[in-house]
Amino acid sequence: MFDCARIPIANIAILGLLLSGCASLGGGKDKLMHGWRYPGRSDYEDDWEEYRLARPTPFHITGDFDGNGVNDDVWILLEKQSEGWGVFAFLHFPDAPTKVIEILSFDEEGAQDHGLLLSPTGKYRTECGRDPTSCKQGQAPQLEFKYPGVVLFEYEGGSQTFHWNPSICIFEKVDEMAYGTPDILTVP
Repeated sequence: MFDCARIPIANIAILGLLLSGCASLGGGKDKLMHGWRYPGRSDYEDDWEEYRLARPTPFHITGDFDGNGVNDDVWILLEKQSEGWGVFAFLHFPDAPTKVIEILSFDEEGAQDHGLLLSPTGKYRTECGRDPTSCKQGQAPQLEFKYPGVVLFEYEGGSQTFHWNPSICIFEKVDEMAYGTPDILTVP
């Protein structure tokens, strides 16, 4: 297994691009990559404004996504010069610099129509587990996640879930086409 904290930023970027299409960028806890910014008060519009009382910070979640015992941050960040936006993980380590990993990004507006939630650890039954006759070759009847995940949801729409894969140091999307929408079975 890789020690993700020890891999230089450039190497994580190459791994991410080769293995998942995700890019990894350098940065720190309070420092952002060139061209990106945190959401501010003036960005509360559309669904962020409408649901502000229920979800005051829909663009930020915290959890130990990589299982190293240190809380990490995931943010919806906005491009400074355009309507683009992205979801970035700030992975914190006890004795190494913070790694900033781009989970996904878009070149169009729409950030304020989305929010972030934690996906809990636990075992999830897949479509194959619900209906064994629907199983495709290599499809598991259940998935087990040891670390919390990131749910990017669209208000009044669908969602995408990403979980950290420690063996290759990237966030991977839970493939709903292959697994169906997983049902939670147990939460520790």
